[in-house]
Amino acid sequence: RFKKEINKNRLKLIRKDLNYRLPFRKNTFDQLICIRVIKYVENWKNLLKEAYRVLKPNGTLIIEFPNKYSYEFLAMFINSLFFDFHYSTFSFHTFENVLLNQKFVRIKELSGTKFPHFFYSVINKRQLLNLAFYLEWLLAKLFGSFFSRNFIIICKKT
Repeated sequence: RFKKEINKNRLKLIRKDLNYRLPFRKNTFDQLICIRVIKYVENWKNLLKEAYRVLKPNGTLIIEFPNKYSYEFLAMFINSLFFDFHYSTFSFHTFENVLLNQKFVRIKELSGTKFPHFFYSVINKRQLLNLAFYLEWLLAKLFGSFFSRNFIIICKKT
């Protein structure tokens, strides 16, 4: 998809096992974005240490992680009984505490949808989409972010 940018040396792809040290020097990046990644990393605490290491002072980390209390966790748990794969889920407070122990400072948090993505992909009428949004709003009012599929935390390196 990005072949043109790679050929013109505007983009460099690096494949690396995220369970180990990242191939970058200390204080390299202003911002790191880690979306839909950490749930597959067994050594996720080490990944957070590495993110801290490679971020510049006051650098920003935007990280998404799956909620332990969502329907997705139940589905992944059932799948793990039959298939061999790693998939981590987190409670918001546990994950946030690990970030704070790494000396990150939380700036903002967001919660994701309550329903699976495929639910939205099959909706083909505006009224149904409005109903889905209303149900999301209602669930958020009743349960807060508790059943959200995922969370995003935006934090800074101190």
